[in-house]
Amino acid sequence: MPLNAQSLELDLNKILIVDDERSNLFLLEHLLQQCRFTTLVAHNGVQALEKAHAEAPFLVLSDIQMPQMDGLELCRQLKADARTRDMAVIFITAHARNAEFVNEGLALGADDFVFRPVQLGELKARIEAVARLKRAELLAQKQTRIVTKRNEALALLNELSSAINSSLDLEEVLALSLRKLGPLFQAETISILLPHPDRPVITAYTSLHSVVTVSTEVPFEVDLQALDETLPEQRCQILTTALERYATGLPLSPALLQQKQVCLPMVTQGQTVGVVAITGAEADQFGDEDWSLFQAAVNIITIAVQNARLFRHVQALNQQLEQKVTERTAQLLAEKEKLEAILANLSEGVLVTDTAQRIVTVNVVGRQLLSLGTQDLVGLSLDAETLTGPLWDVIRYLIQGETPETTTIGLPNTAGSDELRAIHLSSAKVKLANNEPLGTVLVFSDVTALTQVERIKARFMSGVTHELKTPLTVIRVHAKNMLKYADRLPAQKQGELLRAIENQALLLQDLVEKILTISRLDSGETSNQRERVELLPLAAQVLDELRPLADEKQIKLRQLQVAPIAPIHADPEQMSQVIRNLLSNALKYTPADGVVALELGQETCAGRLMARLRVSDTGMGIAPEEQTRIFDRFYRIDPAHTIPGSGLGLSIVNEIVKAYGGEIRLQSELQRGSTFEVLLPCLDG
Repeated sequence: MPLNAQSLELDLNKILIVDDERSNLFLLEHLLQQCRFTTLVAHNGVQALEKAHAEAPFLVLSDIQMPQMDGLELCRQLKADARTRDMAVIFITAHARNAEFVNEGLALGADDFVFRPVQLGELKARIEAVARLKRAELLAQKQTRIVTKRNEALALLNELSSAINSSLDLEEVLALSLRKLGPLFQAETISILLPHPDRPVITAYTSLHSVVTVSTEVPFEVDLQALDETLPEQRCQILTTALERYATGLPLSPALLQQKQVCLPMVTQGQTVGVVAITGAEADQFGDEDWSLFQAAVNIITIAVQNARLFRHVQALNQQLEQKVTERTAQLLAEKEKLEAILANLSEGVLVTDTAQRIVTVNVVGRQLLSLGTQDLVGLSLDAETLTGPLWDVIRYLIQGETPETTTIGLPNTAGSDELRAIHLSSAKVKLANNEPLGTVLVFSDVTALTQVERIKARFMSGVTHELKTPLTVIRVHAKNMLKYADRLPAQKQGELLRAIENQALLLQDLVEKILTISRLDSGETSNQRERVELLPLAAQVLDELRPLADEKQIKLRQLQVAPIAPIHADPEQMSQVIRNLLSNALKYTPADGVVALELGQETCAGRLMARLRVSDTGMGIAPEEQTRIFDRFYRIDPAHTIPGSGLGLSIVNEIVKAYGGEIRLQSELQRGSTFEVLLPCLDG
């Protein structure tokens, strides 16, 4: 922009300092002695106006608050006068945060503000900026750049743009920029200073005579956000000063180290990317066109650097994304393996289909129940011709349903047994949180064992009912006879009926007690009355109780002891019940003149000391085909029930022995007798 006629008369070497404090004047004169300008002083606004008209300085450095005429009024009068309106005005004030003064001064036409305490570098930069502006205006009116030089410069600028924008590698972009800037400005040294965005360092890229390119990192503790809040000239000075402090040993021009260079900040979107600095023989003769060309070149370099950094950032993000994808994939695989492990270890079979009724997965148990072997079903439709049979028909029916369903079917036993396998199946639809269907889960399991348990329970209840029915019938009949014929029956007959009722009541009591014992054992209730039990005296007591019964049947009841017996830890009542049931059973099935013997001893079994109870008889014996069922509840080898009993005695013995971790053995031969042997862990074993 050309200067007007008045501005051409301004002396570009003179600066007028205005302040009513002599100490402030002295300080400013002292600071500006290091500059090439001639200083004038005035003690108030009135004196300043007189010297401004007389000396025509290009810059007035004025305090704001002064007597007679303050700085704001001085600025107002300078700008109102045609002779002085082109003079630059910079206010120097201690009111650093007084927005009212700042706004009013700028509104009056002030060029800038400098706040006390005055920093030489800041003041010098601002004065130099004003001086450059005035000098540029003056030179713009005195000379015109040669057209060919401008065209050559533009061609070189275009060449710079084409070269550095052909690459997205930051190091290559900077190297190309340094090589192209040298011929563009005939510069001796070119430097590009880039503050690191994450670390407190500056990376300095420097070339000498467009040949040698070096880079180094120097410490830089200035906050980049604070740097962006400074003026462009201040940014350049801060960055180049930081480089100068740590540039010892670098192949830099002395002119650069003496800060005799022109430089521009690299700014984009309000953020400082770096600084480009140029030194050379004509650095002091930079004109407007040179600055415009320099600014254009810096803008091109700034865009290229930002593009390269953005590309590097995108690459880093891609690597991070790839890493996250890899990690997430590994997590999904781990979760998939966990899910497969869970499905594989489930005791139930699991089959999952999608919405198109294609099989997604089948676990190991499911394959076994479906008799699939190694056949791969994943992706196979349920309508496939290979999926045939009653079980698959039920699976298709359940999966096609819209609501959860449950059913149980019977299938032939693959083990060759005549019994059917019972398979229980349950289906459920799987949906997302938004109710979008995903497929169907079918859970199926072999409940044959449970079915057998139910049958056993049914047989047990049937047996209980049958066993209770007989004595109850006898009691009811005898009681009815007593009520109906009591007055006509002789005393002897009445006594027989009452004894029969009593015997049947005792039989009922014994049966109920045995049923309760079986129920407690089935429910897992163990005796809490366990103590140290000596089997010898316990067995002798039971023998004494049963000896009258043996004598009545003319059976010899013996006790044998072949070795000492270590004590056991048990409930004495339960041990008495084991001995009593074994002996009672032997006495029932042994005829007159027979022998029932109880032998006590101990032996070592699998490295463990065991107490041994052995009850043998010379009775009717047990057929081999019946020996496997002899411990079943209500099972009797006397189906005609000619021998009294409930069929629960041996079942109770078997359950008690198993509850104590023992073992029961049987040896029997028809018409020769039977031997029941019980082994129980000893305390010392």
